Order: sequence, then C-alpha cells, then structure tokens
Amino acid sequence: MDGTPGLDGAKPVSFPIRGSSASASASASAAPGNSGLARSGRACSPLFHSSRPNCLRFQHSRSFQHRPRHQPRICPRCALAVPEEPAVPGLLVLRVLPPHAFAPGCGSTPLPRVDYLQAMPLVAVASGLWSVTHTMRLPGGVRMPTRMSVARLGDDGLLVHSAIPIDDALAAEIAGLGKVLYVVAPNCFHHLHVGLLLARFPEAKLFGAPGLARKRADLAFTGILGEGSSAPWVETIDQIVLEGAPKLNEVVFFHRASRSLLVTDLFFNITEPENWATGMLLRMVGTYKRFGPSRLWRFYRKDKKALKASVEKVLAWDFVRVLPAHGAVFEADDAREQARARLRWLLA
Repeated sequence: MDGTPGLDGAKPVSFPIRGSSASASASASAAPGNSGLARSGRACSPLFHSSRPNCLRFQHSRSFQHRPRHQPRICPRCALAVPEEPAVPGLLVLRVLPPHAFAPGCGSTPLPRVDYLQAMPLVAVASGLWSVTHTMRLPGGVRMPTRMSVARLGDDGLLVHSAIPIDDALAAEIAGLGKVLYVVAPNCFHHLHVGLLLARFPEAKLFGAPGLARKRADLAFTGILGEGSSAPWVETIDQIVLEGAPKLNEVVFFHRASRSLLVTDLFFNITEPENWATGMLLRMVGTYKRFGPSRLWRFYRKDKKALKASVEKVLAWDFVRVLPAHGAVFEADDAREQARARLRWLLA
C-alpha cells in the first residue's frame, strides 16, 4: 500500500466507510518488501482481494468497492477494511486473513490481531509436534485445506510431513524450531510442493512413498518409505505402508511421544467447508463435516485383504489424536475406537 510505514513505524489509521458514519480502524504495517494491513477485532472472510475490477475468485468479491490501490477496500457485508495486495508477487495469500473454514461467519469471529504474517502461523499441536494449513484451490471453486506437520526427533532435528507452499516467514518459523533433517512425501498424491521445500532446506534428506520416485524423477530421493527399523527416525516415529492401494501407497506415521497419528488421505475432517462447492464435493465423497475416510478408497483399493491387514496395524497403535492432511485435528480419548468405527467398511 503506497505510503504505508515500515514494520518499526506502524501507525493506526482510520478508513471511512462509504454510506456509513462508522469507520474501520487498522494498523498498516509491512515486512521488508511487503505491505499489508494489521488490525484488531473481527476478521472479514476473504483471504485476499485482487485489484482487478472483474475478479470473482474470492468470497463476495462482486460486492467490493474497487478503488485506487492507495485507498482501502471495504467489505460492505461486515464493514471492515480488506488488506491491500502485497507488493511482492507470489506472496502466499493464505497468510493474509483466515477463510470461513477458520473464521466462520463474516465478521463474527473475534481475533486478537490479524495480519498477513500472523493469520496462519505454525501451531503447536502437542509436545514436539506442530502443523500449519494451506488452502488449495481446485477446479470448480473447491477450496481444500491442506496440512503440513513438523515433528521433533530425538536429536532435536526436525521431520517435515506433507509439504505445502511456504513463504519466508513460515520458513523462518520452522528453522527456529531446529534443523530440518528429513522431508517425507507420504503418498503418491502429496508431493507437489516438495521441491520448493527442499530449496528452502537444501540439507534435508527426502523420503517418498513407494512408487513416487518413478512419478517424480526430478526429485533426488534419499530413500523409500517402508516398514521396519531402517528409517532414521525410528527412535521417535513409527510408520506403516497401507498395502493394497497402489495408486496412493499411503504411509501412516505414529509420533509416539504425543500419541499422534499423521495421515494424508486415510482420514478427512473438514468440519467447516469454505464454500458450497467444497461442501458439495465433500458430500459426494462421504466426508461432509465428519471425521472419516472418503468413498474414493473404494476405487483406490485393489487388494482388500492387504489393505485390511495394514489398517489393523494402524489401529493397533495407542493414539489419541489424528492429524489429517485435509481438515481439523481430531482429538479424543477414544480416538482409536472412533477411527475403527469410521473404517469399518474398509475392514469388512
């Protein structure tokens, strides 16, 4: 935003709302080379609003009052200023404002402070375990939350599970936790952002699901994920390959210290779909606002007996928490029993 003071000299400014005597207050702040709005109070629902007049990509964008870039845009639904476009091309928009999945009801959720660097931070899930989410845009307007998890190993190194796009701020957060030793691509679908993550942490070693090396010949794999004692993180984390579904070849991880299960597509838990298109897709695959596997496993599954044996091994772990790649963390004292109930058709 033109004229926006730097991070050290941020000052609160008030923006009048057209057609109303009220005003929306915000603190304009920017990291070096970037710009954005930081404010207290309620959060508007859009992640980000393009300056293009015909932009229809974001929530209720038709209603935005388009103005010159140096003036703030006001959401007429909740009467709050919307952050300006960051000055640096390619800055991750997920760190501007949380979508409806994280702040349901436009303007209805109180937030202590929101700006594009703090809206989606790395969150501590349990001792030695962190995660961060990214909204993936799919055809048809579908918005799919995707989770990346970071686990601390016994030697204070880090393992990063299921890479998502990261910016400088998130990379610094991860580096602040320790040295990234290993990056794992846990199935044959979750690998798109591995290269970018390795560029941030070039000393990290890459391990991928069985079959992924053939699919991603451009990546230098240190090893292939499997069962047994060969994994370098075996002192901290167990793993099981879900046999019988070769299209995915998903590998499930168990972080023993926190009794947490790290999965990619075995479970979904999207309790607040961002829009109707996302909700419709979740209804079609049987995961609308519920914890459980999708119906797509009926197509992934090629060997029922082998898949059942693998799932039984997963359910033998004493876990109380599940971190799915898509959706909120599921936590309960009887998490294992609930997981078994949701997987009963895979076990039949």
